[in-house]
Amino acid sequence: MIGKSLLIGFSQVSQHKQLIDYFLSGVKLSDSIMAQISDKLTEGFIPTPVSWDHGVLDSTRKTFSEKLMLALITGIATSAIGNYGVAMGFSPKKRYSC
Repeated sequence: MIGKSLLIGFSQVSQHKQLIDYFLSGVKLSDSIMAQISDKLTEGFIPTPVSWDHGVLDSTRKTFSEKLMLALITGIATSAIGNYGVAMGFSPKKRYSC
């Protein structure tokens, strides 16, 4: 959810069309992932967290360099992939074949 909020904000302040498209594709991907996770939580009668999108302002003033924005998003994506790997490693069910 934090990554999605960052992507929305970065897409608003970026100056290059390619980066805006990249950030917006990340928003769509995060929506898909959050929907899948929310569905699983709902199946188990576990409350789902509320989205943080309401905290994103409509500012278009360039605040960060685009290199910094890409570095932050890359770090978040790398961390998320690592978290999925750890979760699969600790899962007691064997669902994946190597």
